[in-house]
Amino acid sequence: MARGLALLLSTATAEYVQYPGKTAYSGHGGEEIDSESSAPSGLDVEQCEARCDGDAQCACVSFRPADGKCWKRGNCVPSLFGADGNFDTYLKSSGPAPGPAPSPGTEVDATTLHWNAHRPCATDQASCIGAAQSRLGEMAKEVGAQIVGAVELKDAVVALPGWQSTGMQCDNSAVMVAPGWGIIKSGGYCMNGDAAKGFAVALVTPPQQVAGCQSLCVMMGHVPHDGVSSGGSKIAEVCGDARTTCMIGMGDWNSEDISAQWDALVGGATALVEPHDKTCCFNKFIYAFDHTATNIAGAYSAGKTVYPPQLTRFPSYNEHMPTSVKLRLPGASASVQSELVV
Repeated sequence: MARGLALLLSTATAEYVQYPGKTAYSGHGGEEIDSESSAPSGLDVEQCEARCDGDAQCACVSFRPADGKCWKRGNCVPSLFGADGNFDTYLKSSGPAPGPAPSPGTEVDATTLHWNAHRPCATDQASCIGAAQSRLGEMAKEVGAQIVGAVELKDAVVALPGWQSTGMQCDNSAVMVAPGWGIIKSGGYCMNGDAAKGFAVALVTPPQQVAGCQSLCVMMGHVPHDGVSSGGSKIAEVCGDARTTCMIGMGDWNSEDISAQWDALVGGATALVEPHDKTCCFNKFIYAFDHTATNIAGAYSAGKTVYPPQLTRFPSYNEHMPTSVKLRLPGASASVQSELVV
């Protein structure tokens, strides 16, 4: 049986690129599929690669030549691999590896996940905070999020190591973007002077340019119930003109119709607002308050995920349901991409 398994493992089918002296793990260019106990030893490189071939989520393997130990990793980003002379990492160059950027002119995956975990459970209670942080990271992986927003969740940015973020802003708000995305500038603001109604905002570059957008403006907010009287100037300061046609706004909008709030913060109108499910609040979900919105022309939703409340064992009163939108944006043409390279 062992000999048959070895023969099976030796028949790798994908092409791999070697990164000598590099290792991949959580926070260093890879997501952990294998643990220390599940990673086998005694393999050669081809057998290690073959393990990755047999797993649709595997994008690279970290291999330790000294004992032939082999760890499968997902969502591998070579620029973030850790330096360690005891390891070599092999990146799958065909199959599901997400590292290479999409071809120019194709759609840009901008899947969002956002959550108002709500105070005081997720801002002041250590066990609740830890559970909320853990679930935020898990949900981001489950939906394949590229953009994550949180509000009223203390130190939310620790949930996604290796991601760039705005850092923690007013009302425990934050925006985080996946490896391959970049944050040029960021900030935050307490709307209407209320420390319990804040947002985080970032000027963001995706792996592939979006049609008509040099960069994107991304916000995560908790909008005041009685309307917005201040905050738009901070978004303008961080994002400049990108906010007018290249904006993605996630949040607890405290309204099903967000047109007035959007106009006050961003100006103009939205091209898409999703979802419209009743997501507020534990334990009577009767309001459709949690939306991802954008004014990017040609953007559309390829689906949504609305999670049930995650913190019921505490419980977190007024917790909102986490929501995700498979936001798809039009990619810039090949000619525009070429001009950017030059």
